[in-house]
Amino acid sequence: MAMEGLPSAEVLTASRQLFSELRILFVELSASSPSATLSGQNDLLIRYAREYLAHMHLCAAELQKLLGAGGEDIVSEANTAEIRAEMRRVQWAACIWELALIMFLRRPGVLGEMLLLWWQRYWCDDKAETLLQEMLSDPSEQDVEQHPMFWPAIRMLISQGMPERALALLSTHSRLGDSMQDAASIGGDGSADAVLSQLQVLLESFPRLKDPALLEPQPEDAASMAEGVISAFQLGWTVWKNDVKRLLEAAESQQTSAEMAQVVAVARLLNGDDEAIAEATGGSWHGVLIARLLLQQPTRPRWEVAALLPADGSNDPSVRAILALLRDDPFCAVECLREGYGDGWLVAHLWDLLWRAGVVNLNMPNRCLDSRQFFMLQYSKALGQCSSLWQLSFEYASDLLDPRQPCEEAREWIVQLLTRHGRHPTHAIKTRKLLRCCERHGLVEAARDILSAWELSQRAKRAHAHADAPPVDDAPPIELLLTGDE
Repeated sequence: MAMEGLPSAEVLTASRQLFSELRILFVELSASSPSATLSGQNDLLIRYAREYLAHMHLCAAELQKLLGAGGEDIVSEANTAEIRAEMRRVQWAACIWELALIMFLRRPGVLGEMLLLWWQRYWCDDKAETLLQEMLSDPSEQDVEQHPMFWPAIRMLISQGMPERALALLSTHSRLGDSMQDAASIGGDGSADAVLSQLQVLLESFPRLKDPALLEPQPEDAASMAEGVISAFQLGWTVWKNDVKRLLEAAESQQTSAEMAQVVAVARLLNGDDEAIAEATGGSWHGVLIARLLLQQPTRPRWEVAALLPADGSNDPSVRAILALLRDDPFCAVECLREGYGDGWLVAHLWDLLWRAGVVNLNMPNRCLDSRQFFMLQYSKALGQCSSLWQLSFEYASDLLDPRQPCEEAREWIVQLLTRHGRHPTHAIKTRKLLRCCERHGLVEAARDILSAWELSQRAKRAHAHADAPPVDDAPPIELLLTGDE
């Protein structure tokens, strides 16, 4: 939540828990990893990054629950749009956070499979899976292959990195019996049935590069990657690709059949044809990227993925941030996030995490505070806009008052925050909390202002109470009160 304006009560209730949990994790992380100079802390940072991510998903689920309760008059209709917008913002934040975790903390040598899981979680269209379920569950469908979306669904599932689901759908073809699977071979007789069986075998043997050695953090040096793993995969990949080409030739020789034309389209996709990929993915840049990594260049190193990205940008700052992360540019990514989210919790905590991982430096020319302090202070000020979050705001600003290098801007903000909340005291408990905060940082003048405001408020209350009391002349004589006579 950027907090550019005061949120509704429903949104604030759902978001307050996220802010509190992020604060708890931030304190724990700061104690476990006090600086970016500690070695061997990458696993620790990954663990905390996942915990941050989990709470983002929980917040989005709570907001989704509020939307579901809208029909029960629990949420006013006027706030439904705001809740939905905030839910989408948190979902986008989780998407961006997880990609940053992959690119800057986990840093796999080959990005394809890990990026595929991220993409399937956040961006993958479930249309193909829905079609698959419909075709498999409809008892009236005797020949499933006659469904107009049978072959398009297979191509979509392949392009989305789900060849096993495409195989499940293809296996329902009436001309693919169990006996044919044993007889199928890539060097078959070229008949239509043999071509279908060959396609089935190719989907069953679809090569995937999932070796754990390639999921470990890798420097930007192709020579340092697991060469044996890559070489073995490339050998199997070459054999599989040759089989795909033979299938394509066999299917093209029978293209007089409408079904064979569909098989040709699938074979071209498996062969990595650019037009087939664009058609199967709908042309979206992210869908094309995933399909090219799976079907054309599965061994492409992480640091060379940027060459596959579109040159033109996007009007959506969240999309631009994702493109910047894929280009290994955290500075551009954060600038895009500031444009879309303001200087709120996402920017502050992401920058802090990247600093601890040694990914970014903190230099800010002509400023007395570094970039991490700046983002934390800005987040503190954003929290301070909500009266119920002033204590969180105070804690984040207090973190910047390190005795070794105190931040004067943070001190000035704390004074402003405490005096603003003490200007119109509502309860003695809050006033005592404000005074304890002043005592914690030796803010004598701020404490005097808060006490003065409290004293004035108490005088006003006593004067108001005295004005509401009945006049003395209207009171009965004391003798009558004692005797009970009237």
